Amino acid sequence: MPASPSLRFIASTAIALLLPLAGCDAFEAIEAFEEDSNLLEVLSAHHGTPVDGAFPELGIEDGPRIFENDLGWTVNLTAGYAVVTHVAVTSCKGVDTDLDAIWGHFAEDFTDLDLDTTVVASKRVAAGLYCELRMTYGPYDPDVVGASGSAHTPPDDPEVVGASVYLKGFANKGDQQVSFELRSTGTAVAAIDISTLEDGEPVRVVKENFSEQITISKAYDRIFDGVDFATFDPAALEAEMPDRVAAVSRPSAGNRVEIY
Repeated sequence: MPASPSLRFIASTAIALLLPLAGCDAFEAIEAFEEDSNLLEVLSAHHGTPVDGAFPELGIEDGPRIFENDLGWTVNLTAGYAVVTHVAVTSCKGVDTDLDAIWGHFAEDFTDLDLDTTVVASKRVAAGLYCELRMTYGPYDPDVVGASGSAHTPPDDPEVVGASVYLKGFANKGDQQVSFELRSTGTAVAAIDISTLEDGEPVRVVKENFSEQITISKAYDRIFDGVDFATFDPAALEAEMPDRVAAVSRPSAGNRVEIY
């Protein structure tokens, strides 16, 4: 025969009274029935390389980005995109976990406001320590739908469709001016070390009410380092572009870009 309501009330009250006396063991026993995981979110952003402890203002929102490369060329980047197609993390024990794209492929527009962050992937992952994050840059497919059931808003420039990196503009040095339009369809994976990201320690995922967040940002003003626009080979530079974007990708703990 099922217990009467009064007996169930007495039993539940007795358990509640005993829990403070039992100490942590009782709570740990109850928590053992809960899922030992938390939501991990990865965000994407872009910016110029910090100077004297601050991020430079290299352009206004929806305007060109103007900067110098290491060979003295002034680059006017009138259009620039890098496409995030996949994100994964590896625990410090070597366990790989693919994250879910929130809105499908994300074509990040470098003329959007610097330092703004956008969540591109997330998933509940096992609690523990994480030492590596991998962000893949690949060809943009506007029809890829993410875990939200929707896709990112496609960019206005049709040249981005099918491209992993698209950069357009011109460069000046002295009396020389060279126009460029670079469209790469290659793929590159930025393998990013996060083993010391949180105060010198690996990223720690713990069971709590707030998600764990990591921001991956790109210093777009370093993508053209080493390029002499007077002699460069456009086809060769196009082939290098995904790797160049991967090389300037770096992590920050939380949902903002940290000064480095």
